[in-house]
Amino acid sequence: GILFSNPDNPTGRVYSQDELLLLSNFAKDHDLHILADEIYAGTVYEGEFHSFLRLQPDSHHIHVITGLSKDFCLAGYRVGCLISNHEGILQSLAKLCRFCSISLDTQYLLADFLSDADFIKFHISENKRRIRSQHDFFAETLRRLGLKFYSCSTGGLFVWLDFRQHLRDATDEEEERLFSMILEDCHVRITPGQCCRAVERGFFRACITTYPDRAVLDGAMCRIASTLNGLSTQG
Repeated sequence: GILFSNPDNPTGRVYSQDELLLLSNFAKDHDLHILADEIYAGTVYEGEFHSFLRLQPDSHHIHVITGLSKDFCLAGYRVGCLISNHEGILQSLAKLCRFCSISLDTQYLLADFLSDADFIKFHISENKRRIRSQHDFFAETLRRLGLKFYSCSTGGLFVWLDFRQHLRDATDEEEERLFSMILEDCHVRITPGQCCRAVERGFFRACITTYPDRAVLDGAMCRIASTLNGLSTQG
């Protein structure tokens, strides 16, 4: 099978309709199933989001998972779902749900919340606007400080930082060393690329929506830039 996230985590890249169809046709030709994680669908702040559900709604080899933790900021509720046309998978999951069911109180609360169509429309729109504004500010801060990052993201709650030039060697140990240095010296926690299954070492994921106070974000990146510049000077 193929595990696939759209928008991509950690880069924030959003895949085009042609790319999704190409992947779907490849999976079908090779008798593979696709498990598509679309939990960040509502965070796409530029361009159009294309879901597998709309491209091939009757497919039995595509299964989409999503939830409320990202688009609706309800991570603590631990509520998600899988959408599939495969009867075997649905029957198996129905049995598993007996051991991880959602409480009735939570179900009633969320049913009432999701039935408010006007609020949902407003929330998604406002959330996208705020994410876009936060991303633009963060990207401009990185450019001002001379820090490299993946600049093609149009969704998600994060920025993919490129600190490869600051590693002495492209190894797990060296990436962990840089992570620890940034955590201890700068008091900033960014996720090492190896935790996100990155192929190359030296990438880090920075969540940009945790603190709405931009002075906090600016100060954090200034401290990181100062530390990295110190490494360059030592080298």
